[in-house]
Amino acid sequence: MRTGDVLILRGAEVASLLEGKELALIEQVRAAYAAHAAGHSSLPRSIFLRFPDNDRNRIIALPSYLGQDFNVAGIKWIASFPDNLRAGLERASAVVILNSTITGQAEVILEGSLISAKRTAASAALSARTLHADAECDVVALLGCGVINFEVAKTAESVSQPLLGQMRLEGWRETLDETSDFGRFIAGSRPTDAVCAPDTAHCVFDGDACQKRRQIALDFRITQ
Repeated sequence: MRTGDVLILRGAEVASLLEGKELALIEQVRAAYAAHAAGHSSLPRSIFLRFPDNDRNRIIALPSYLGQDFNVAGIKWIASFPDNLRAGLERASAVVILNSTITGQAEVILEGSLISAKRTAASAALSARTLHADAECDVVALLGCGVINFEVAKTAESVSQPLLGQMRLEGWRETLDETSDFGRFIAGSRPTDAVCAPDTAHCVFDGDACQKRRQIALDFRITQ
C-alpha cells in the first residue's frame, strides 16, 4: 500500500478470511500468549465508556502492542448493548484499527466482533487442550448459546481428537430461532450428540455422563 492508504475489511470479508482456519487460529493464539509471557507486549488498562441513563450498555477501548513475529499495535473498540437482541441485532459490535509500529500510521480498519468471538473460541480450545492434555475428554458443556459459544462449538468440533461424543448446552430456549447460526449448527448432521440441559447444574454435573466420561465446561454467558 502507498503511505497514507488504509485497508478496510468488512464483516463478510473477515468471515471469508477466517472460515475453516480453526487450527491456524489456535496456533496464532498460542504464539500470542507465548509472546506476552516473554514480555513482548504492552497492554494498557481498558477504558470503559458507560452511559448515565443506561448502565447495561458500554463501549470498551482496548489498546495493545504485541512484538516478536507479530510486531503490531492497535486498538479494539467494542460495544456491548444487550437490548439489541430484542431488536434482532447482535449484542456486540466492534472495530479494530491496526497501526504501523514504524510510522504509527493507521494501516488497517476491520470489523472486529467476529475476530473477538473466534479468538475467544481459539483460547477456550487451547486452554482445554493444554489443561487436559493427558486425558481424552469427549464431552463439552457450553453455558450460554450466543455468538461466542457458537464459535466455541465449531472450534471444538473441528479440533477434537477423538471426536466429541456429546455437547451439552445450557441457555438453549424454545424461543431461540432455529434458523439462527447456532440453531442450524445444532440441527445439522454432525457426529456429536447435542443435549439441551434445563439448567447449569444438569449441564455441568450430569451424574451418569460425568462418571463415564471426561468433561470440559466452558462458561460464556453474558453477565452484567
